[in-house]
Amino acid sequence: MQRLLEEILLYAKPVNLTQDACDAVPTDAQITWTVGDDPGLGSVTLEVKNPGEPISPELLTRLTEPFFTTKPSGTGLGLAIVRRLTLIHGGEFSFSSAHTGTTCARIVLPRLVSKASGSDDTFPPRDADL
Repeated sequence: MQRLLEEILLYAKPVNLTQDACDAVPTDAQITWTVGDDPGLGSVTLEVKNPGEPISPELLTRLTEPFFTTKPSGTGLGLAIVRRLTLIHGGEFSFSSAHTGTTCARIVLPRLVSKASGSDDTFPPRDADL
């Protein structure tokens, strides 16, 4: 049951980041996902990028503060929850925003090692694992 809950929570992170990226740009803007796997470092990476106005360094440092929001109807909890879940799973969560306007939310998570088999299980699972 705990594994199922962890999987649900981990899948919620990309959904939240994608929704925030969509909210920040016009409806015809392209949101890009990049997923990387670095067995040498024992990590997997997810980046969600969107074009638009650059985010000031002052705002970048506050985006994951609980109850901080730039949205008129936002609660300021979404990114704080994503950050906390990422940290709970031994990962890192960061933002960058280029002067050209591309903003990137980046999650780096450690690869999971199955206790039963000792094998290296990438999370989230590949389609064949579902």
